[in-house]
Amino acid sequence: MESDLGIQDKLMNPLVLKRILRKGGVLRTSKGVHTIMSRITHEFITRILHACILVATQGNKKTVTHASLKTACSLLGIKLAVGINPTAHVTPSLTTGPSYRKKSKTTEEGEPKKRRKSKQGKASAREVVFQQKLDKLVFRKLTFSKYCKSISRDTSSMIIVSKPVDLESLRWSKSVFPVIQVICERYLVAIATSAWNLVINTNHKTIKSEHIQSVLGIMENCGPYMGFW
Repeated sequence: MESDLGIQDKLMNPLVLKRILRKGGVLRTSKGVHTIMSRITHEFITRILHACILVATQGNKKTVTHASLKTACSLLGIKLAVGINPTAHVTPSLTTGPSYRKKSKTTEEGEPKKRRKSKQGKASAREVVFQQKLDKLVFRKLTFSKYCKSISRDTSSMIIVSKPVDLESLRWSKSVFPVIQVICERYLVAIATSAWNLVINTNHKTIKSEHIQSVLGIMENCGPYMGFW
């Protein structure tokens, strides 16, 4: 079984977070951006899971269902606009899409063709367009589910004061983690979009950790998770 640290490294891989930033229109990033995005992702997932556990356990339930998630989101101020219909087909937004564009064509000898040199930022702009057109999830669904389960069993993060709760025996419905993943990715993309707008307004082309901190400060002052839905 993979360790919690190994699962976190897979989920918070800089290449994966880069695709999240690309969906927000970000062309270039500085050092420290991936670190702060990783921290924001962890804190956001932890907050939602903790609220779900509180709602479920206060109702004397041993399984966290989609109804518990819906109540938890309303308490956190998140407008839940997504859901799963068990009788319907899985929508594109609830599946994991391709990570990159198709590889370049190869010659008759099997060697890849040499790519022409392009202007700085042109390749990044193409990658941004490609990621924004995909109506699919970025994180791997299985990795995200494992990461959520590892956090839900962490007694240091999931503190329940009112009544003792056995986090190891707590069960989760299959419809919970995909919805949390959709909410989390939409939240991260909204942060990236807002931070990129700050960069454009200052006539710069590189997003820094200070821009993301500014966006988080604005969100906190305007209400919980204001403006990402």
